Amino acid sequence: KERKKNMKVFENITPEFEEWIKKQPMFFVASASTHGHVNVSPKGHDALRILSNTKVCYMDMSGSGNETSAHLQENGRITIMFCAFEGPPRILRLYGTGRVVLNSNYINNSNNNNNNSNNNNDDDDDNTTTTTREEWNELIGQYDEVLPSTRQIIVVNVQRVQTSCGYAVPFMDYKQDRDTLKNFFRVKVRKGGTAAMEEYWRKKNTTSIDGLPTPLGDQLLLMSSSSSSSSTTTTTTTSSSSSSVMPDSSSF
Repeated sequence: KERKKNMKVFENITPEFEEWIKKQPMFFVASASTHGHVNVSPKGHDALRILSNTKVCYMDMSGSGNETSAHLQENGRITIMFCAFEGPPRILRLYGTGRVVLNSNYINNSNNNNNNSNNNNDDDDDNTTTTTREEWNELIGQYDEVLPSTRQIIVVNVQRVQTSCGYAVPFMDYKQDRDTLKNFFRVKVRKGGTAAMEEYWRKKNTTSIDGLPTPLGDQLLLMSSSSSSSSTTTTTTTSSSSSSVMPDSSSF
């Protein structure tokens, strides 16, 4: 009875919750493959934005894995959790479906199929991947700073908002965000440019630990196929070789 008393369910993100969420220095993202591992990832760096009372997004930096995007492409399920580490206790969870919007600055836009025509609909529960430059620019415009090596933005359609007591969550003082990941990728890009990021993604971000493909991996494969096809055409058609050159990596 006590547990039921302390758990409350809401249809959307209330103004009170929105104000509270914006004050939280970190959150956790949970997703799972249909027949594989469950993944939980901590997120910081002021990455989350509330787009409406039923839609949020967060900027996703590159990392050693890419589990969430693979799970979203497979089944769309996602939960975001916030905890109060100071002040009155509270745990708040956002249950919903998510999709991936890839960083159009790294993606060859000629490979875009634009297979998600309802991207701006708050009721859109489709978990397809979006690579349109227009939506990327709209979402990234929500941020004052683009975090180094941002590979994608995860958009979540919120279907259930749930709070619980949080009585067992410890008090902890926030000092500052770590700059380690930012600095690591700043150095990588400065030394190797876009090619260095693509190499990193191909090694670490193309599949999940269960072997599921990621949207980023699929796009890199398309880009490789397109590049190979163009190279073959250039080699065999000398009369049109000047018009068959692919754009350099700075245009991705």
